[in-house]
Amino acid sequence: MNARDADRLDAALEKFTEPSKRWTDRTSEEVLRAFAARVQGAGAQPIFIVPPNPQQNRTDFVHLNDVGAREFTKLLAERFVEFLAMPP
Repeated sequence: MNARDADRLDAALEKFTEPSKRWTDRTSEEVLRAFAARVQGAGAQPIFIVPPNPQQNRTDFVHLNDVGAREFTKLLAERFVEFLAMPP
């Protein structure tokens, strides 16, 4: 992840530290935490990918289409490969 992306990620995560800006509800958070614990218990590292929130982005047919989905998937895969290549 380049420095610009890291800064953007940090800024985005700061928004979710306030209870009023949570990205998920308490039940979902508990389920995700339990799932993460099971994955860690199996000796693996859980990685959660949270896509953009449609409530904060454009959700019309022009923006959500096959071309956009393919581009998003390609970019996500590229970033994931970069993430996996990062030293621990």
